[in-house]
Amino acid sequence: MPVDTRAIVLALAVAWAAQAVLTYRQILHYRATLQRLYTSRSRGFLGSGRCRQGWRGGAVVVLLADEKGTVVDAWVLRGTSVFARFRREGVWNGRHVREIAKIDPSDRSVSPLHRAAAEAARQVIARMTSGN
Repeated sequence: MPVDTRAIVLALAVAWAAQAVLTYRQILHYRATLQRLYTSRSRGFLGSGRCRQGWRGGAVVVLLADEKGTVVDAWVLRGTSVFARFRREGVWNGRHVREIAKIDPSDRSVSPLHRAAAEAARQVIARMTSGN
């Protein structure tokens, strides 16, 4: 049975276009979530961190801390799929960002979720110290 190369090329083009559209939708979702969190805060600091782990996926963590550095809200996006969406994660609520920032990002035994949270916490600390 001969293979129709046009059909294969067409199928690959359709798959590539679908991936581009879905990736764009995920970027819009990320931006909308950040905007919603940023506008919902009256005072405090917002930080986001990410950690990728190849085929096993990764994580994006957004931390919202009050003016004292205590986490008041946290959102997590994890997985390998463009269908992944942010979900509220309460494990860091009430903890100080300096405590979360102590996680070593080079330690591969630590989950990508916690490494991303540490990056977000360091971003919050930088904003706190700069006054932004």
